[in-house]
Amino acid sequence: MCVALAALTSVCRAQLGEALRRPLSPHERARLESGETVARAVNERRGELRLMGGTSYQVIDAPPEVVWAQLTEDSSEYRHMLPKVERVDELDRSGDTERRIRFEHRVGPIRAHYVMRLTFDPERRVVQFRLDTTEPHTIEAGWGFLRIRGYPGNRTLVSFGSLVDVGRGLVTDVIRPTLQYWILRIPWTLKRHIESQRR
Repeated sequence: MCVALAALTSVCRAQLGEALRRPLSPHERARLESGETVARAVNERRGELRLMGGTSYQVIDAPPEVVWAQLTEDSSEYRHMLPKVERVDELDRSGDTERRIRFEHRVGPIRAHYVMRLTFDPERRVVQFRLDTTEPHTIEAGWGFLRIRGYPGNRTLVSFGSLVDVGRGLVTDVIRPTLQYWILRIPWTLKRHIESQRR
């Protein structure tokens, strides 16, 4: 699994980094302005890993400092910021930069539980996360990031990227497109929660 995780991290950085370097097109920017999520799906086989995810973007009607505060102040709020989450438990933290958080999800008949190691970079306003394979987990591998940037109108552009191997099984294979859809919707659920808090 360590070899698989190292391979995943390498693949993610290459694939997601390439997607982020590709500028947003005029059509994508128009979609962001209209409140839509812009998603660029990625599917990759790397050895035994069947990776899915990609990058997605969302404009949030709140300043970057407000969005960053929501991400960093209270881990229990992730239950409302992430899609299909039933339970969130912070296991431990190291200062303001490292946390381990257990997540439990449900998408249709699929339940998943795992622990992510989150690293926070307040200067760049970037959160990186990766699967903690030392804890029980029902997914095979996972890695990603969430980046906060200022956007015209005192708003925030959220850039998100993740690649995940959700495991094998007939049911899992059938609903893989649904799972990928919800992975790429994370910036949208973040937008929905933060904007509702500000109303």
